[in-house]
Amino acid sequence: MHSRHLNNLTIKLVKIFGYFLVFFGVFMLVAGIGIRLEDPKENGPTIAVFSLIFFIPGFIILYLERRSRKNREMLESVVSAVKSYRRIKLVDLASKLGVTAPRANALLMKAISLDMVHGNFDRTTDEFFTDEAREQKLEYRFCPQCGGSLDRLYLEGETVLCARCGVIMH
Repeated sequence: MHSRHLNNLTIKLVKIFGYFLVFFGVFMLVAGIGIRLEDPKENGPTIAVFSLIFFIPGFIILYLERRSRKNREMLESVVSAVKSYRRIKLVDLASKLGVTAPRANALLMKAISLDMVHGNFDRTTDEFFTDEAREQKLEYRFCPQCGGSLDRLYLEGETVLCARCGVIMH
């Protein structure tokens, strides 16, 4: 938790530094134009061009910070969705996030590598199970009524419906 707070502080300081560079660059640009208008013999244009040294890096820092924040928010959305559903197909996760399936997969892999979420993929169903969900699975493999095999694993709290005979199990 301490490192996350330190990381947020660092991000805020970088953002403040980016704004400082942009504002200082704008100030230098305005000063250079003002000097040029006051006295055409002064170095106003040089100061205005010099302002780009501050202005451009400031915008780049702010752009990168914004992109980083969006990625963090997207990762937090992935973690929230995965934890609340306990089991979710990759295409469903992508749909909920409004991204493509490969992007959802990359975000989920990033969240796993950062220890934001713990679980495993079932590649046969292309679903991600949280560790909690894996421990809560019900042991229905076949319908007790007709003996038909069930199409997937079910978790505690889910209703199991046999596709063959329609019997409902809890």
